[in-house]
Amino acid sequence: CTKSINKKIFNKYYKKIKNIIDIIQNFNSDNYNFFYRGPLKKNFPKIVGEPKFGLEYYENINNSKISINIHTESMSNYIGNIRTFEITGLASCMLIEKFENLSDLYEDGKDVVSYTSFEDLKDKLYFLKQNPKFVEKVAQSGFKKTLNHHTDKSRADIYINIINKII
Repeated sequence: CTKSINKKIFNKYYKKIKNIIDIIQNFNSDNYNFFYRGPLKKNFPKIVGEPKFGLEYYENINNSKISINIHTESMSNYIGNIRTFEITGLASCMLIEKFENLSDLYEDGKDVVSYTSFEDLKDKLYFLKQNPKFVEKVAQSGFKKTLNHHTDKSRADIYINIINKII
């Protein structure tokens, strides 16, 4: 029963992703820095619903085979917003910009899938749709990487060293 519900949810959200791909495909720039890097609702007001918070937000990620993480301008060309770790921590295959520090956190093509332009994002979404086993493999690898390297517990020594330098 849960499998069929997840399939219905995936199919419903895939239609939204397809609409987003169509809009991206018709966007006039290959440079995603010209795209408003903020809430998707601003870019796709007719497709993307209201933002979700709390349990509903985590349920959406948990029910998504693929999640797109677009950083805001405040991140410059670095990844690492909290969504980065929430998406991978909930075992969703994350599509993320290929920014300078990606390799410091995750292995591209193994733990996450990165994109460099709208054309690349579109191509990767189509590829992922056609390769559900790859999606699952990346999701599980990203999940393991997050649990092993990107939790407070796994970074406690780093925090202690920083605090000791300040004191």
